[in-house]
Amino acid sequence: MVLEEGAAQKDDTYWKHHRRDTLTAKEQKTYEVMGALNKKFGFDKWAKIGQKLSFGYFPLGKLDLDLNYLARKNDYEGYRLGIRLRTNEEISKRFTVGAAAGYGFGDKAWKYAGNVLWLWDKKGDYQSEIRYSSDVRPAASRTTLAYPGSIIDLRNYLTANLDLIEEKEVATKIRLMKYATARLSLNQNRKIPTYNYSFQPDLGEPDLDNIFHFTDVAVQLRYAYKENFIESFGQRVSLGTPYPILYFTYTQGLKDVLEGEYAYNKYEAAIAQTLRSKYLGITRLHIEGGYINGSVPYSNLFLNRGNFSITIPFFVERSFQTMRTFEFLSDRYVNIFITHNFETRLVKGKYFRPEIEVSQNISFGTLSNAANHVLDEDVNFKTLEKGYFEAGLMMRNLLRFNFYNVAYFGIGGGIFYRYGAYHFADEKSNIAGKISLMFSLN
Repeated sequence: MVLEEGAAQKDDTYWKHHRRDTLTAKEQKTYEVMGALNKKFGFDKWAKIGQKLSFGYFPLGKLDLDLNYLARKNDYEGYRLGIRLRTNEEISKRFTVGAAAGYGFGDKAWKYAGNVLWLWDKKGDYQSEIRYSSDVRPAASRTTLAYPGSIIDLRNYLTANLDLIEEKEVATKIRLMKYATARLSLNQNRKIPTYNYSFQPDLGEPDLDNIFHFTDVAVQLRYAYKENFIESFGQRVSLGTPYPILYFTYTQGLKDVLEGEYAYNKYEAAIAQTLRSKYLGITRLHIEGGYINGSVPYSNLFLNRGNFSITIPFFVERSFQTMRTFEFLSDRYVNIFITHNFETRLVKGKYFRPEIEVSQNISFGTLSNAANHVLDEDVNFKTLEKGYFEAGLMMRNLLRFNFYNVAYFGIGGGIFYRYGAYHFADEKSNIAGKISLMFSLN
């Protein structure tokens, strides 16, 4: 579904020629009233703001402000303030230029980033990007799969094991066929742990300088058969598909190329399926896994996505709500997320639309050469051979608000319980309360 550019500015002559049927007196009056209200209150402006907010940005004229970048707190930087801006469609619909700067009051250091993104077509199916950053990032935590971005990135607040990273990347995204996309990239980066760590690839002398250089080439694939989109205000939003969505990424580490020190192969794959029942609600199944062939430092391993926090108890999709942030480390893993939402069955008020949702999350993993990684006790890790299990009960959309008929904002909450082999002796430590925030188009 597409809202054509400039449709709202067409005059009566245009619509008389293109409209298939004439308007009744009531319809004509409705359009006149809506036009007057839009002119008075600026509905189009607020609708545009709402859509930008759903992606984590706020429009400031010809620039968009990244809300995730404004303030952070972590163990290394302490409190941090920053600003990230990018040009928007008011300047050009074909290219975007972004720049960022942040200052940590704990480490007393500046961080920088910048990128140029060029869209070769209007839909953004073909694009190229160059980017550079000198920043800090959680070690071993970023998935390589082409998942949609999160409105709120809680890694900005839950992190302890951070790497200082200088990174350069060139990438191109293409549409291979009607429902498949691929992103090809060449990445060069240098990582310096801010935590006490040594890497012993051959169980010999540790790498005492603790400065790791990587050069990677990667292909990132996504296939979503019969996926539907809505396009308006320069944004393209997926409406989903009743068929499984497939993800796959292959990364090859290049040794002795552009200062790269490690040769390895990394594979990640996932399948996501949404099943809808007229009477029972919606079931979402997400299975993902990864495998690394080769010996690499902690920074490039798989860190299972723990999302436990007492101070910032927000629910995050595709993560373990009771798992600690840096608790488990793997070089091969499989995660299973099963969620069923009964939708609104009992109460359906204007603002109060509670939806009961139950979930079961499971993870298995292993680390081939755990002895190669030496960390202090306060940043140590465990492995997942025995399987990690947690169950949850959520009440979505306890409060739900309509944002100018563009999107809906919902607030809810719930509780998760950790059980199985990695169950804590202290029962309270197995429980996590969560607040859920939802943006949706319907």
